[in-house]
Formats: sequence, C-alpha cells, structure tokens
Amino acid sequence: MLFLVKMMSNKTEFILCLSKIQNCGPIKIKDIMSRFLNEGFLELDNLKSIIDENYSDIDTNNIGVIHSAAKAEIERCEEQSIMIKNYLDEDYPKSLSAIKDSPILIFIRGSDAIFASEEKNIAIIGTRKPSEDGKKIAFDSAKLLSEKGYCIISGLANGCDTQAHKGCLDQGGLTVAVLAHGLDIITPSSNTKLAQDIIEKGGTLISEYSIETPPQKFMYIQRNRIQSALSKIVILIESDIRGGSMKTMEFAKKQGKEIWIYQPNIFGESTTGNEKLINESSTINEKQGFISGLEEPKSKYKYFKSIDDIRKIL
Repeated sequence: MLFLVKMMSNKTEFILCLSKIQNCGPIKIKDIMSRFLNEGFLELDNLKSIIDENYSDIDTNNIGVIHSAAKAEIERCEEQSIMIKNYLDEDYPKSLSAIKDSPILIFIRGSDAIFASEEKNIAIIGTRKPSEDGKKIAFDSAKLLSEKGYCIISGLANGCDTQAHKGCLDQGGLTVAVLAHGLDIITPSSNTKLAQDIIEKGGTLISEYSIETPPQKFMYIQRNRIQSALSKIVILIESDIRGGSMKTMEFAKKQGKEIWIYQPNIFGESTTGNEKLINESSTINEKQGFISGLEEPKSKYKYFKSIDDIRKIL
C-alpha cells in the first residue's frame, strides 16, 4: 500500500521533469509514461533507461538536474497554494481527458470542486473590445446563468471575459479563468483584483503552463481549446473574424459542444465573426438545431438577441 502511494505521488514530478526536456512533447511524454508505469516502479534511473533505449533524439545527460528542478518547482507551487493534476490522476477533469490533445498537466489555484460537476460549465467568450451592448450581454448572461446554477468559464481577458466573470461574481456564482501563462502572474495586470475575487469567492484559476512561464501568442490559442473542452456550452458574445474567440469556436465545433451565438440587430466591427458563423450555418435545421449536411452532426447551434432569449433557451 505504501508502495502504491509513493508511485502515485511521484507521477507529477516525473511528468513535469519530462516536459522540461528538449524534443519531449506531450505525445512522447504519454508514451514514455506508459512504458515507465508498466515497469512497476518509478525511479529516475529507470526513466532514463527507457528514454535512452527508445528515443534517440532525447538527450538525458542532464535528467538528474532537470528532475531536481521539477521537484523544486512543485515545492514553489505548494508555497503559492497552486495544485497540480496530471493526466493520469483519477480526479483529472474528464472533459479534458476526452480531447486528443489533452494537457499533460494542469495547474490550479483556488477550488477544484468545479471538476466534480462539469455538466454545469458554460463558457462565455468574446472580443477584448466589445460594444456597450456586448459588455452588457456578457455581464447579464453570466449573471443569469449563475443564478440558474451554472459555472462560468472564461479567460480573464479585457472586454467580454472580464464582464462574464464580473456578472457571475455579482450573482454569487462560481467562475473559472483559464489562463495562457503561469499562475504566478496575472495578465492583464488590471484584472489582478478580479482574479483574487474569483479565488476568494470559491472559483478557480487554471493553466496548463508552469509557474514563471510568461504568455506568448500561441499559448492563447492553445488555452482556447481548454475553455471549450471544460464547457458543455460555448457562448460567443462578440468577435471579429480574426479574433481569438473564433479559434475557440473552431475547437468547440470539433469537440461537439453546443454553441450559442449572440445575434445583434445590426452587425458591426466587433461582430463580423458572429455574422460569419451565422451565415455559414444559414442552412441550419431549426427544428433539430443541427447544421444540415452532416450525417452525424456534433454541435448544436442556437442564436439569441437578448437575455430573454437565453431564458427561453434554458
């Protein structure tokens, strides 16, 4: 029994160690860990042997130093009240396990209770520069959905994300911010207090990136797949055609999520993405709510023009 506990507790440090080795990406890490666990014991020398025997492109000369650095990082996370879950953990989110490119690690600051009831998660996303109507829709929709018992997922960015988090908190609901960098920093810095409020009121900050990892452009795109994966429904408030939220909608479609799109009375610069998505699905089967032309449609589409429409959808 003690052996099993030790084996389980070491998985995260070895996965974190592997993630810091050059040429060792998530796919290889999962393969290495599968071989590693089949050996029946977790020792650094054993891990090194498996890599040396099977992966000629991975240099393990400094693996001892890297492993020590990984252990030190875990200690720093504990000091900052940051939990780490690896993809092998029993309490790793099932919704993330369901996607092909699931994160090998997720870092969590705040409560992890939201992972126990993922069917109640709804993502609210949109541009950093919404119209005044967009801001109000984001805030009011999050407030209404929180009142109905849903947890709001968003990205803590300026604009629609900020309003969604605030609307949820205003109702006393739970909200999750998915970040594109380490949890030891908050971007934008103007949302530092909002991040603190999310945690203090029972919500969560999560990221797939280690502490002390600054944001890069590609990380925001990668982050978007987690926002949609964690959610049963993804709501687009406003986005232009080139906005990052359009990437989230692509992930949502691939993942088979239910998609709700805000349809303003008049499309403007901040809603060209909304217009594109609505036009693309203009052959929608209104009765079924599915895009026509697909034998086995994955995503249901619903449009709304007001908060009253959302009440009707619910």
